[in-house]
Amino acid sequence: MTWHTNFPIGKPLTGSSASCPSDFTMSTTLQSCYKVVKTSLDFFPARDSCRRMNADLVAIESQTEQSFVEQLIRNHGGTSNNYWTSGWDAIKEGSWEWASTGKSLTYTNWKSGNPNNGGSGNENCLELNHNSNFQWNDNQCYNKAFLICEMPATKSANNVFG
Repeated sequence: MTWHTNFPIGKPLTGSSASCPSDFTMSTTLQSCYKVVKTSLDFFPARDSCRRMNADLVAIESQTEQSFVEQLIRNHGGTSNNYWTSGWDAIKEGSWEWASTGKSLTYTNWKSGNPNNGGSGNENCLELNHNSNFQWNDNQCYNKAFLICEMPATKSANNVFG
C-alpha cells in the first residue's frame, strides 16, 4: 500500500478514491468534505445541525484549509456574514481546542487583539469574522452566525489481488 504524506494524516491512495455527499464540496488535498450553511444559529444548534448531516463544525488546522474555507464562503456568496467553527475554550478559559476533534489549536489565524473575551466577556466560541477577511474572532456562543460543516471524505477501495 502506498501512503501519501501531503495530507494532514497519511492516507492510502493506491486503489482508493474519495467522495462526498452531493451537497458538500470536496477538497482532494485535505480529503475532507465541506458545506456552507447560510442559516443563522448560535453555536450549539449550529453544531447539532452539522451532526444531523453526519458532520461537525469545521476545524481549520492549516493555512491551506483556511484558504479553502475562505474561497468556499466566497463561492457561496456569504461574504457579509460570520461563520462558526468548532473552536472553543468553554472547557478551560484560554485553552482553545476544536470541539469536533478535542485537539488543541496548532494553526491559528486570530484577528489582531484576539482572543480577547471582549464586549461583555464570556467569548468562548470561535467564528470566522467577515469584517476582518475571515480572520478568527472569539465570540459569545449564544450569538448567531452562519456555519461551515466538515466531514472526512468517504473512501471506497478497489482492491487488487496479485
